[in-house]
Amino acid sequence: MARGRAGPPPHNAARAQARPQADVLAWWGGWNQTIKRVTLAGIVVVALTIVGAYLVAPSPAVRVVLPYDMFKAQLKNHNLASLTTVGARIEGVTCTSVKEPGTQRVATLFATTPPSYGDPELEALVEASPGCNGQVVSVNAQRVAFRWDFIPSATPLSTFSAVLAGFVIIAVATILSFPTEGKTPPHIPLQPLLTAFLTLVVAAFLFAVMTGIPPGGGDLLLPLAQGYAISWLLVFGILQTVVGIAWLMKHFDMEASALRAARWVVHVGVLVLGIAIAGAITQALYVLYPDRLVEDFAAWAFVSAVPLLGVPIGVRLNRGHPEKLLSDLTLPALGLVVAGLLGCTLLLGISEQQARDVYRILFSLMVGAQVVLAATVVLYEASLPIVPKQT
Repeated sequence: MARGRAGPPPHNAARAQARPQADVLAWWGGWNQTIKRVTLAGIVVVALTIVGAYLVAPSPAVRVVLPYDMFKAQLKNHNLASLTTVGARIEGVTCTSVKEPGTQRVATLFATTPPSYGDPELEALVEASPGCNGQVVSVNAQRVAFRWDFIPSATPLSTFSAVLAGFVIIAVATILSFPTEGKTPPHIPLQPLLTAFLTLVVAAFLFAVMTGIPPGGGDLLLPLAQGYAISWLLVFGILQTVVGIAWLMKHFDMEASALRAARWVVHVGVLVLGIAIAGAITQALYVLYPDRLVEDFAAWAFVSAVPLLGVPIGVRLNRGHPEKLLSDLTLPALGLVVAGLLGCTLLLGISEQQARDVYRILFSLMVGAQVVLAATVVLYEASLPIVPKQT
């Protein structure tokens, strides 16, 4: 009589099922208390920020995309009020609403793309075809208070990210070449520098991918969202780099004045990076509301200030054993890099019209990402090497 293999006892099976949960609890229990507090507070603040930003987020007006022959038909039928050439696109306003073929979208705002071989008769047709109420069609009448195209800038930004990643590798090689020069173990400065290298390489790659997108002229919303997401990774990599440099000085037993200068480099770096990255969020306001310069500038100042709030909080928490906190930051930092890569990949796969349809969500998520950046500033500021007090 054949005997089958007996299964595990019931209590062993229950123990095996409970083990993953116990491992998660043990991992959370071993996490640094500072990271716990900042993470939990950050989750609440990010959620509230996303909801609040969604309530006040700009809602782009509906715009239809017309085939070029349909655009010319509207021009010949005197249903065109104005048009603007933006790079390889033509945008404008019709006198009466037009329905986009194949959709239920109806609007007076439209966009179209001329054929790649051009249309030499378009200029003469515009001049010969009056628009609304027999008036001349206004050409290039669009007003944008602030225009900066992310796509042409992607090439130098990709180069900058790659060069900075090369600098990080040089710093890593220096530590490995002289591992016993200082009292600080070499693995302490290596952790932020290695994470920075990965972050910068990912940013350089994504910026390089963005260079393949045709230039948009600075008034498209999708490149602004794409550029912000990739710039967020670049800013994150720069933050990790300057923190690694501060610990590199600690590793080589630099004097207190040098350590103090390194800390100020981190502080000022956060200031510059916070102001710079806020432009990608708020430029959409300058495009959508060109007549509200004061409000748009106030929004830029507010979004810029969000990461800066992390500096004094992080300085306040910079007590005890910052090297332990820095070690515990490695895994969350890698998780943010992966999340940023996934977010950028999704943004690179959608169209301008899809971005306009969900721009309120994109805007609120970008503002929420600023809060996440502020939380990372808190943690990295708290993990800076402590400067000995002057006697």
